[in-house]
Amino acid sequence: MTAHYLFAHRMLPGLYFSDHETTLAHLRDDAWVKKLWRHAHIHRQRPPGPNQPRCLDMKSFLLVIMPRPEESPEAFFVALPVGGSKDAIYTLELSEDFETGEPVGIRGGWNSQGHFNYGASPDCSLDTFTSWLATRLV
Repeated sequence: MTAHYLFAHRMLPGLYFSDHETTLAHLRDDAWVKKLWRHAHIHRQRPPGPNQPRCLDMKSFLLVIMPRPEESPEAFFVALPVGGSKDAIYTLELSEDFETGEPVGIRGGWNSQGHFNYGASPDCSLDTFTSWLATRLV
């Protein structure tokens, strides 16, 4: 398990589902995000690289833009709903096409029961991911 995976798939869901409001407030603080990123790397006993996650407030969700994933299933993005239903967070994860071996993006996420996926994304762009989220967070 990489520090990248630990941050996006373990730490963020764990914090979000234990206390939504506090986690969302902390994610708006760049220093807190940087500290959490370093903490993930300490657990993996590897120093963090020059890139780190950054968080954007998209009104209906906070979007964590991750450093570019290097291996499956590291995430490109993590979206944490701000208002309305807070029963799931959403990810765009790096995966591999089983037939071609080419990298692909998989839409996924976490809820209090575990991980789930919504299938392949047409691409791994921010615009495509946020457009898809608009259909989920209605």
